[in-house]
Amino acid sequence: MKKFIIYILIGVLFINYSCEKKVENGYDVIQLMKSKYNNSWYKNFTFSQYVNKYENDSVVSNTVWHEAYSYPNQLVIKFDDFNSGKGVLFKYDTLYFFNENMVYNKQKRIHDLILLGFDIYEQPIETTFFKLKELGYDLSKICETKIDNREVYCIGTTNEKDSLNKFFIDKENLYFIKNNKYQDNHFTETIFSNYVNIDGNFVATKIFFYKNNHLIMDEEYFNIQFPELLDQKIFDPTNFEDAIW
Repeated sequence: MKKFIIYILIGVLFINYSCEKKVENGYDVIQLMKSKYNNSWYKNFTFSQYVNKYENDSVVSNTVWHEAYSYPNQLVIKFDDFNSGKGVLFKYDTLYFFNENMVYNKQKRIHDLILLGFDIYEQPIETTFFKLKELGYDLSKICETKIDNREVYCIGTTNEKDSLNKFFIDKENLYFIKNNKYQDNHFTETIFSNYVNIDGNFVATKIFFYKNNHLIMDEEYFNIQFPELLDQKIFDPTNFEDAIW
């Protein structure tokens, strides 16, 4: 019996070691993320958030936004309140801007945070690879480090101090922690923090946005819900005025 238990332990250690050996690049990490949650990540997510904006490290405004996400690749945000007529919509890699409930501008936009925080668990893995490459992340490069004493994968570089586009994935729970982007002589960093588990769903409840190492905005989520279904009309650009969730 003792030998049998020892063999089991050795087998478990070997399996864990084998899994570690397979993580050689960002492609492997994304595959791990898909495998761990096996398409069980939440497909619908609604919440409100307190938003603080900063200039010169001081708060210059605070407001409340209301947001709804639905897989695939849809996020609608209403600024101030549901009747303000102002907000934005991310839908299928297009960003729409609203004022007085009308679209006044739109542009192509692959949203890093929607992709890395949500869509990555459900969409075809090749789609994730393609979009991350288009966003400037080199998935062939990886290193490991720690953030707040937690082990993380750093994808996009072999040295986390390099000024290269990169994102960080929690090694244990395989969720998105933060990303760094370098563009037009600007450095931006977004951090997902204060993860909580709500009914089996991991969600970051505090988000921090930095530009050139200065905090420019933070968000704190509340009224978090994971509806089984969401009316897809709320993600229709022609229906922004009536979109309620």
